[in-house]
Amino acid sequence: MFKTIRNCVLTILATLAGCSKNTTPVQTPSAALTKTLVAVRGDKEINLLLLKLLRAHGLNATTHVGWIRIANRPYICGAIARELQPTSTTKNIQIDIYVALESGRILVESFAGIGETKEDAIVDGIHNFTINSFHVLLAAFYVDEDDDQVEKEKWKINGQMRRVTIGNIGIRGTTPIPDSPPTEWFQSLENAIRDSELPAGTHWVRCYYGQMQNEPLAVEVLLDNEDWPTARTKMQQHDWPKSEDYYSVRIFLIIQDDESEEEKIDLLSK
Repeated sequence: MFKTIRNCVLTILATLAGCSKNTTPVQTPSAALTKTLVAVRGDKEINLLLLKLLRAHGLNATTHVGWIRIANRPYICGAIARELQPTSTTKNIQIDIYVALESGRILVESFAGIGETKEDAIVDGIHNFTINSFHVLLAAFYVDEDDDQVEKEKWKINGQMRRVTIGNIGIRGTTPIPDSPPTEWFQSLENAIRDSELPAGTHWVRCYYGQMQNEPLAVEVLLDNEDWPTARTKMQQHDWPKSEDYYSVRIFLIIQDDESEEEKIDLLSK
């Protein structure tokens, strides 16, 4: 399987190098967004892979000064953020994916990539992004059709109904019961979000837990790219399954205002 994915990525890199640009009209970005587009830019190698992913899902995506743009949708790009100290047999990199919102805020999702070569590490990192967060971004920002890789729910948060797009639980390593990975922890995360005073607008949450030799290695909950101590404490208090083997779980979700509820309020106010 890994060899197949690697070959697919190499094909993408070869075929996209000569892609022509599309002239689909796009809206002029706001001043805040323009500032973000100048401050952060992706690199060609990762952007070409993102471009292929987006086009494969029916989106008319084009490159634009270190970013990928889709008419009237958020700009997106990716880059190798850092290369960790390699061993004699392994390359280890961090790939960051950036989504620029109209307000100028920027959503960041980070993924590790590991392989015998840098090329293999990129394949691994992009694969992790694809199975963990790509479909969440796709469903929340880029396509209107249903996506069987995500769950869409409505939660009441801070007195308002919100639309929540939830990705698959990503698992690495070997969980205590391989055929039944732990999922009970998600209820604690959901409760923390529902009980929060999250203001209106778009927000994103990433939760990560890793352990080895029956001890936690890391517990992380990020809200809008920043540490969320309240939710992190709840996740630390969860009774996580223990194992001598390494395993980790992560999930990514996006919270947005429920437009259908806003339309109801507008109708009632008339």
